[in-house]
Amino acid sequence: MTDTNTGHWFKFNRFNKLTFAAILLFLSSFFIVEFSWYGVLTSILMYIVTIGFGVSVTFHRYITHSSFNMHPVLLSAGKFFGSMAGTGSPIMWVQIHRSHHIHSDKDGDPHPPKHIMRTLSGSYPDVDRHGLRKFAGDKVSIFLHRNYFMVLYAYALAWLILGGLDMLFYGFLYPVILAISFSNILNVMAHTRATGYRPFQTSDNSVNNPLMALLVFGEGWHNNHHRFPGNANFRQKWWELDIGYGIIYFFSLFGLTSPKKQQ
Repeated sequence: MTDTNTGHWFKFNRFNKLTFAAILLFLSSFFIVEFSWYGVLTSILMYIVTIGFGVSVTFHRYITHSSFNMHPVLLSAGKFFGSMAGTGSPIMWVQIHRSHHIHSDKDGDPHPPKHIMRTLSGSYPDVDRHGLRKFAGDKVSIFLHRNYFMVLYAYALAWLILGGLDMLFYGFLYPVILAISFSNILNVMAHTRATGYRPFQTSDNSVNNPLMALLVFGEGWHNNHHRFPGNANFRQKWWELDIGYGIIYFFSLFGLTSPKKQQ
C-alpha cells in the first residue's frame, strides 16, 4: 500500500530479520558486556520510556484511539521514543493496530496468536479509510516513517558514542529486546482464551492477563480494551493495575495531558 503523503509502507519482513538479529546480539552480549546495576536501571528506565510512554501511551492510547488529550511537545517526544522501541514508526504502528481491531482473530488480522514473533505482511486499505489520512500534515510522524531505520541506527550510535559498548546494550538493545519480546508474547496470550479471563463478551478471543498487564503497562487488560477501546484507562476493576494510565496521570499533574470521558 502506498500513500502520497507517507511514502511506501514498510516491508514487514525487515522487522523479522531485525528481531532475530537483535536476539543474536542479546545472546552474544553475555560474553562482552560487563554486568552493572546502573546499566540494569538504565535498561528498565528506557523500557518505561520507549514502551510505556512511547508505545502504550502515545502510539496506542493517544494516536490510535484518541482517548485523552496530549500537549504537542509531549506528543513529539512520545512519537520519537515510541519509534525507538523497535516496533515501528507511529504510522506503521497505527496502521497495524487499527487493522487488528477491525479484523481481530479473523482473516486479515496482522498478528494472529498463532504467528508469534511475526507480523503478517499485506496492505490495509480499510485502515486507510478509517483515519490514516490524518497523518498527512504530521511532519514528525512522516519523517520517522520515511527514515525509520536511519533514525533507529543513529539513536543506537548515539548510545555507543556517549556511553560505550556496554551502554549500547543497556540503553538501546536490551530495552528493544524486551519491547519486541513482550509485545509479541502479548499478542499471543491476550488472544488465547486459556491464558486469561473474559469479563466482557466480544466478537474476538481477547482475554485479560494480569502478568502481561504488569509487564506491558496495562496492555494485558486486553479484553477490557477491546470492549472499551476509547478508554485511556484499561482498568475495569479496582485491582486491575494500569501502569500506562499512571503515566498519563503523572503528566496530567503538569498540565501535559488531560482525560476525556470514559466509556
